[in-house]
Parts: sequence; structure tokens; C-alpha cells
Amino acid sequence: MLQIFAYIFMFIDHIFKFLQIKGFTNTNPIIGTLSFPIFAYLVATSLKRTKNKDKYLMRLLIFAFVSQIPMILMVFGTPNTKSVVKLTDKIIYLFLFFTQKLNIGFTLTLGVLSIKMMEKNKDNFLNKMIFLLIFLIISVLLNVDYGLYGVALIVVFYYIKKLPYLFLIIVLLNAVNFVVNYVYGNINRETLVVMNMHILYGILALPFIYLLGIRMEEINKAKIRKENKLKTTENNNKKNILRILKYSIY
Repeated sequence: MLQIFAYIFMFIDHIFKFLQIKGFTNTNPIIGTLSFPIFAYLVATSLKRTKNKDKYLMRLLIFAFVSQIPMILMVFGTPNTKSVVKLTDKIIYLFLFFTQKLNIGFTLTLGVLSIKMMEKNKDNFLNKMIFLLIFLIISVLLNVDYGLYGVALIVVFYYIKKLPYLFLIIVLLNAVNFVVNYVYGNINRETLVVMNMHILYGILALPFIYLLGIRMEEINKAKIRKENKLKTTENNNKKNILRILKYSIY
């Protein structure tokens, strides 16, 4: 159910972004910002459930590479190589053009890589934080979609389930993201404020994540525990009956 909401929000977001690029509208609806936090949560929970984290990571990476060129063409249009004469210069120009911003698939991949390395060093808190910091820096350097906020949010959903903590951490991540983009990003202040407010609206996704994700997961776990308890009780009853029958024979 949560996946359906994520796809609906993403579809609305992409439609309006396409209309903006084509100049048909300046509207950027808040509802579109709800999709990424939900996808971040789904990736974090899927990583816990998957039997093979390496295959899961590979699928994300394939999705990222396949989506990169179409995303750049949609957002930035076709590259203009008429003024570039040399073949080597043309190759370099095209590479830089198609990697000027990396799509959300790379954000999800970096989030999963962060968690994998943190889990390998789960007994060493300092190493965990160092690996997280490394991948956050990489997200800024590679200019992935949603930046360090996106990568950190996946990690947050993997380790934290309490709603108040999630709310506070998302606000904090947004503030850190704003400062990093303001200091290192080539973005004017007005655009940066609008962009970060747009990300901050992702908090509105938390009720969906909690009710249809975290809460449903808790209910399912409780249901499984209850079923296991009933099975254990039934097995114990059967053993007791067999024991009584055995002794009654003697």
C-alpha cells in the first residue's frame, strides 16, 4: 500500500517538473515532495529483509545507470556539441554534461552502501561514523539528487523507527543540507531557500510512513509472534497428550 502512494506522489512530481521545464507552469506541488522519504524508507526496510544485499545493491546501481541519460535529457535538454571540434574534447564534454547531476538511483545506492559499511563495523561506533561521513561527502561531490540529505535519510530510516525522533532528525538534516549547499553549492540564496523548503515538506510523508509502514510492520510482527505462540502451545499440548497416553498404557 505504501508503495502505491510513493508511485502516485512521484508521478505527480515528475509531471509538474516536466511542465515546469517546458514552461507551462511555475507550480511545484508539495505533494510531489512526499515521494522521496517514502522511497528512502522502503529501501531501508527492503535492505533489512533481503537475503542478498549485494544483489539488491546491484539492482539499484543498474537502475541508476539506465535512468541517468533520460533524466539529464529531460531536465537539461540535449547537449550542444557544435562548438566542440576535437573528438576527445567532445567525449569529455558529453561525459561532464551527462554527469552534472546524478539521479535518485545513485542517492539510493550511496545510502545502501553507507548502511552496508556501517553494519560491517557495527561494533565500532567511530568507524561507523567515519564511513557515513565519507559517503555523505561523496554525495555532495557527485551532486546526487537530494544530496547528503537523501543519503542520510535512508540511514536514518534503517536505524530509527520512533516518529518524534524521525521528525527532529529530518529537520536537522534539512538544516545541514542548507548550510552545505550554501557554502559549497553554486546556488543563490533565494533558490536555495525554495529548494530546501521543498525538501522540508517531506516531513508530511511521515504519517504515511508511520501508519502504512512502521505501524503495519509492528502489527505484522505481533501477529507472527502470536501465531508462533499458538503453534508452540499446540505442540506442547500434543506432547502432553502423547505423554499421558504413553503412561496410561503402562
